[in-house]
Amino acid sequence: PWVLLLLLPLFFSLSASIIKGQDIGTEHAQNHAFQIGPTYNYLYSTHSTKFRGWGINLGAVVSSHTQLGLGVERIYCPYHYDNGLNLSNLHLTPIYGMVRYDFWGSRILQPYAKAAVGITLMSYKEQKAGTSQLAVDRKVTGLYTYGALGLRTSIAKRFELFLEMGMVGDKMSFRA
Repeated sequence: PWVLLLLLPLFFSLSASIIKGQDIGTEHAQNHAFQIGPTYNYLYSTHSTKFRGWGINLGAVVSSHTQLGLGVERIYCPYHYDNGLNLSNLHLTPIYGMVRYDFWGSRILQPYAKAAVGITLMSYKEQKAGTSQLAVDRKVTGLYTYGALGLRTSIAKRFELFLEMGMVGDKMSFRA
């Protein structure tokens, strides 16, 4: 039988956006046409491992409530135990498309939902737990999925701060 293997950590992301472009509807910073922003990511896996990393998001506002964008991240973890395997020196590079939907809100706090899908490029050393087997270098790809809820606030006319929490799947695969 097929078993679905998921790496689904709890994901905290803090990001800031610099906004450039024409105002397309209101005076609020979130309604400008184009956003670019760095992200800091803190992930806590279902196996109690902590992953940290940085990324960048590019987005374009397509309506008063919707933004479409692209993102890339670089996540690192020195050690992770996963289903009988010791994984070390993990480097994850998710590349994804995303959509963000802004709910009602004030100028001070704006709640939103975010979803993303893409691929994750991964490299790590793998060793079977409890053996003296030498670690093997692995390079794999997997389906990347992400869903989150967050809050956004305008810090200045062209600067916003985002805080979100959600779930991420960095490598979706089937094992026989």
